[in-house]
Amino acid sequence: MPFDLPLGLAVSYEQNWTPSQVMNWNLTVEHQLSKDILFKVGYVASLGRHLAYNTDVNAPLPSPTATADNEDARRPFQQFGQITQDTAGGNSSRR
Repeated sequence: MPFDLPLGLAVSYEQNWTPSQVMNWNLTVEHQLSKDILFKVGYVASLGRHLAYNTDVNAPLPSPTATADNEDARRPFQQFGQITQDTAGGNSSRR
């Protein structure tokens, strides 16, 4: 049985896709200065690497006559609708 064209959605991963990594850490130091005074300082941070985000690699091309009705005709690969590509290129840092 053949597929009906255009296919509505396809999903792919970038060639060098890497699983996401998220790291969290904290450090706290306490020191009793006197019977009634406590000194406490802390540091908290997190770091993310290879965070995933999606793009449509078959997005309709811009056109001065662009309308919702001619969206599929403006796609680079007209036999497909949206082609979602998962990319592992995001990073985060929180301190």
